[in-house]
Amino acid sequence: MNKKILFFAINSRYTHSCLALFYFRTTIADCGYDYKIVENSINDQYLDICNNIFVEKPDILVLPIYIWNRDIVEYLLSDIKKVLPNLIVVVGGPEASYNAEYYLNNYNIDFLIKGAGEKAFYELAQEGFKSPQRLISKPNYSFNEVAFPYQNQDKEQLKHKYVYYESSRGCPFKCSYCLSSREEQRLEYKDIDTVKDELQRLIAFEPTIIKFIDRSFNVNQSFAKAVWTYLIDLNPACTFHFEIHPSFIDQEMLELLTKARKQLFQFEIGVQSTNPLTLQAINRDTNWDSDRLALQNILKLDNIHFHLDQIAGLPYEDYKSLHNSFNSIIGLKPDHYQTGILKVLFGTEMYDKQKEYDLVYSSKPPYQVYSTKWLKYEELTEYIGVDQIVDTLYNSGHFTYFLTVLFKQSTDIYQSFLLINMFFQKHKVKKNEKNYQKLFNILAEAVQAMGLKEIERLYYLDALRLDWAIISQAHFFPEKLNSDICESFRQETWAIIKENREHDYYLHEGNKLSLSELRRSRFFKAVDESFYDYIGINSSPIEGLIIIDDNKTFKWVKKV
Repeated sequence: MNKKILFFAINSRYTHSCLALFYFRTTIADCGYDYKIVENSINDQYLDICNNIFVEKPDILVLPIYIWNRDIVEYLLSDIKKVLPNLIVVVGGPEASYNAEYYLNNYNIDFLIKGAGEKAFYELAQEGFKSPQRLISKPNYSFNEVAFPYQNQDKEQLKHKYVYYESSRGCPFKCSYCLSSREEQRLEYKDIDTVKDELQRLIAFEPTIIKFIDRSFNVNQSFAKAVWTYLIDLNPACTFHFEIHPSFIDQEMLELLTKARKQLFQFEIGVQSTNPLTLQAINRDTNWDSDRLALQNILKLDNIHFHLDQIAGLPYEDYKSLHNSFNSIIGLKPDHYQTGILKVLFGTEMYDKQKEYDLVYSSKPPYQVYSTKWLKYEELTEYIGVDQIVDTLYNSGHFTYFLTVLFKQSTDIYQSFLLINMFFQKHKVKKNEKNYQKLFNILAEAVQAMGLKEIERLYYLDALRLDWAIISQAHFFPEKLNSDICESFRQETWAIIKENREHDYYLHEGNKLSLSELRRSRFFKAVDESFYDYIGINSSPIEGLIIIDDNKTFKWVKKV
């Protein structure tokens, strides 16, 4: 009977998949083993994860170790041979690769594969997993020789998931905090015809998102244009995520990208800091002034969803610099703003320079910085509070008009978010809070504390009421946003609808709106009519807005 290999992943989310295991599985397809890929997430119960291994009764277990699953994997490594004493355990991944001695000395591991390991794993499998060496480190195949990782039987496992794909390996840059900066991470591209064929095969699996893990995908501009042109012409139902560099977007690319349907592409751009000393220290050969102009041009593409990233805790970034970087980057108004704290990863230049930079960081993954030579713990903690406001308000998409007013009125978004966070702390708002009635009441309270002129205060409160009407299906406003003018508008509007209805519908500008649909709607009227122009609703005059359950909004225009 053939020996059985269990490729076992513990992903950060249920919707994610582990690319490395699919590569390894396909690499040894001709070696005569039985094999299976099983994927869990860090949110699964530990004993359930253990049982998912035990029930398979594998002869060989392959476990990749990442910062998000390290703790769980280490528990597994301590426990797994208590139940399966003859099990051969093979580990790999960045955590194991750059901390190999720790794992080999402290856990009952049979083999540790260091670095990109398709060739090393293939040779180990050919030897029947009987190598005298526990640490396996060998030069890998050239990237064009590495087989497409996915097989037809993977469709059900990958359907409606985030599926990872790489058309190149390595990175042209040497960012000091990133493992892709290492010398062995040489940049290699697949043949473009191979990429097109593999993408077509992958699209057939019906994933939600195909995430290219290529570093700075558009550095090779002709290659990027060829891939984007192919996908625009193909126009599949899923979304493609790319990490791009603003310096390598030219006019031809901008014109090409305008042809993409909405939600076909989403781009992530790592700005990280706007401080020139910081950018130089982390080996990012870039200039913020030129990058800002490039980003302004790119962000005009309203058919593409944009993520911009910032990292706090980098060298030479003190409190004032961090504050300025935040305001400069978020001021570009990306669709998603990803704020984070520096992670000091084994194997990076940042790890080697931790003493030079006085980096104090957690010994527990993800090794997040507590303080640096330039930034105190209390200042980083404050930034974490601002980060919560970014996620809860900015990235949630539920506070569109409130943020429109805030960005028009505030000259310092960081300080505005900091003030709001004070009220979040006062009311003990949890991360990922879903009680929106509570959140809207807290924001109304924060507005009252801003020391605003009356018209400015009214704009904020009206914006909150409008946001509430759009996202909530409730027929009431939160306590601190109650408005007699909205209730009067509702009653007056219903009187007109009843008087002018046709059987069970009301005709508005040629559109039939059923009475049952209107009964589920919310009615909004601004306290001051100048609010509509202020937030960009330019049809005038307007009496108010009626929002239907599926977020259709129509304007109620005054009769002359």
